[in-house]
Amino acid sequence: MKDSVNQVKLLLLVVLLLPILFIISEDIENITFPSIERHDPLAVYDIWDEDGNLHPNGPFTIEDFNSIVDDKVWFGYKRGGDSILISDGLRLDAASVRIILDYIGNNDTGRQLERDISNVKLSKLVMNLDRKGILEKTESIIDQSALRETILKNIANFFWIFERKSNHLPLTVLNSEIFYGKEGWIFSKNLSSCPPSIVENDYNKYLLKLNSLNKKIIILPVPLKGHIVREKLLPFQMVFIRCNEVWELNKNIRILSENLKFIEYVDLFASYINEEDSTSLYSKGNTHWSDLGLSIALVELLSTMDQYSVNNYIETGKKLQNNEVLERLGLISLEEYEKNYDIRSTADFSEEKILVIRDSFLEDRNGGSKIKQLFDYDEIHWNYIEKISPDVFSIIIDSYSMIIIESSIENLVYSNHDKEPRLIMLAKLLP
Repeated sequence: MKDSVNQVKLLLLVVLLLPILFIISEDIENITFPSIERHDPLAVYDIWDEDGNLHPNGPFTIEDFNSIVDDKVWFGYKRGGDSILISDGLRLDAASVRIILDYIGNNDTGRQLERDISNVKLSKLVMNLDRKGILEKTESIIDQSALRETILKNIANFFWIFERKSNHLPLTVLNSEIFYGKEGWIFSKNLSSCPPSIVENDYNKYLLKLNSLNKKIIILPVPLKGHIVREKLLPFQMVFIRCNEVWELNKNIRILSENLKFIEYVDLFASYINEEDSTSLYSKGNTHWSDLGLSIALVELLSTMDQYSVNNYIETGKKLQNNEVLERLGLISLEEYEKNYDIRSTADFSEEKILVIRDSFLEDRNGGSKIKQLFDYDEIHWNYIEKISPDVFSIIIDSYSMIIIESSIENLVYSNHDKEPRLIMLAKLLP
């Protein structure tokens, strides 16, 4: 996994490279995991990758189709039908999909380079003394090695014995995307940045552009876990992420939105801060919200979408927490439980055609499955928005009467990993 530290990678490289040198004439495909068995030939779904190539193991059953499209960047269609499915939710005609494929194909050469390297035998790289190629090849082998997985899990479990009891120092060594707070609570490392003061002044014109669509635009910025669950942060971590500018920026953009006819800004900071136990809003081993945090957000969202509706949530027992981030990045499985809630709503959106532009907070495992029970919508992931042209974006949004824009607040309005904030990027796609 990419989150392992360099020291562990070097150790694994030495361990794994020795047997590789003995089988140096063998192709890389012969020492990776066996290929997945071909699926049911009676299935009716096919899938393309981003370069327009058909998935070699298709066609697929609907269950396999949904899991593949949701897990990776795949385009798919139903054989014999008129609709195209993108990112498990957005229905377009075939011509529109062709535009997207062509656009991505003309602007992404990195994937082809990766394929070229993966098809070269390690023996040829060694004979040619191709240092870079050898490193990429051996790193690929490490990434697919069962031995590597075993070593990393044993290291993670050893440190977890101390991590879950620590209230002073983080002891983790296996990740680069999260950090540990008190008692093994995890937080996103994105908290290390605060919004620059000039950002706020720019937002008036970008909100005006979104307002010019004459469609109901609902902006749903989700607070990062560290903004809310501060009591589980270590003392020295509080020094780095006590970022009051985030709260101020959130408030000011909400005020700007109140003056625009078609823009609604859902302020979850205000809702979350009133909760007596902030730890109940997020799961311990996840950077996303708990079922309570999700339920509060959905009630706020529904009330914003239909101001005349009555919305609430009721407790309906308990369920296993979603701790997938800790398991994926920290290699630790937890069996902890949280309260489960049902949403009750009188809102009726049968006359609306709704598009959700989403990030991970509305993935099925984090909340998407619950929101789909409340109203029908199409969805598109930010990964596509970042790649498409203004013409394609216009095609996408043209037929929708309501657009919900969801993302964690730092990606949405002030920081997006050296890219423009997503809300600004979205506004710039408009004419």
